[in-house]
Amino acid sequence: MNASPSQPAYFQSLQAFRGLAALAVVLHHAGLFSHRQLGQTFCADAFDGGMIGVDFFFVLSGFIITSVHGRDLGQPERAPNYVLRRFFRIYPLLFLLTAAKLAIELIQGTDRSLGLVLSSFLMLPPAGGEYPIITAAWTLQHEALFYALFLVAIVIGKRVALWLVALWVALMIVARFAALEGIVAFVLHPHNIQFLIGCGTAAILARWKQSSLVPAGALIAFALVLAIGRADALVWRACLGCGFAGILLLGTVVERSWPVPAFLRVLGDASYSIYLAHTPLLLIFVKLSKRWVGDDSIRAHLAIAIGVMLAIGFGLAVYRLVERPLLLWSRRFTPRSS
Repeated sequence: MNASPSQPAYFQSLQAFRGLAALAVVLHHAGLFSHRQLGQTFCADAFDGGMIGVDFFFVLSGFIITSVHGRDLGQPERAPNYVLRRFFRIYPLLFLLTAAKLAIELIQGTDRSLGLVLSSFLMLPPAGGEYPIITAAWTLQHEALFYALFLVAIVIGKRVALWLVALWVALMIVARFAALEGIVAFVLHPHNIQFLIGCGTAAILARWKQSSLVPAGALIAFALVLAIGRADALVWRACLGCGFAGILLLGTVVERSWPVPAFLRVLGDASYSIYLAHTPLLLIFVKLSKRWVGDDSIRAHLAIAIGVMLAIGFGLAVYRLVERPLLLWSRRFTPRSS
């Protein structure tokens, strides 16, 4: 299968990786809640680094957007379809879950500022640096920024966009030596370079023969080893991004010979719902099990394991009952041929 910015392609391996990334984030939060609520470690903190699943999501987002909409660069007439597809892909589910959690918090008497409520619904970084109402949705603020900048590239064309990308990366590098705050710090955050790495990965896949992707992917994936040092935030995020880019390239080749497990594809399809919906249910379950667990480590592990399964099951249900129907409904507004 040959992917190109002008010919979108579906890779089962990408869905599998997406599912694993979502699972990694869930397990990271499980360990975090185990510490905070139960005073116990979970699996010897083996999943403490699970939040790198977010780094994978950023790389994958750049890869997918370029693969699907790379042909739209320099064609402003395609901008409305791009905006509609991005909107329906992420916003309706976010709106519903945010509204549901906000309603619960209001019933409980939790005080939320108007600024935080608006920023949570609009996927904007709040002025005070707070997390949005759906805590995990902080990543969608970076997604929204990338989507907006890709929209600019669609309007102005590829050549000018490349110059702006070079300027953006240069400013990220300069920002390493400055203490930035607010919107400037957000725009130049090291996470944002991972979207660009994903874009570059899609371009590599479009131009190289798949036989060449094996050594190239293995070499780039080695960057994950370099990322362990975490010496510098931008370098670390870039290394993680390159490592995941290499894994993406390898996956597109390996899946031709090795079948992708069905359960990983299912997790991948539901990964967005799992990512957004798992935290509240997992936290509530852990809090409710606190008295039963006591100081017993075995009970703590059992409670966390059950909580993880319930959280994933809840995410799968949200996908089947809410996200998937919304996506199917939205297709009448986003023709695939345009």
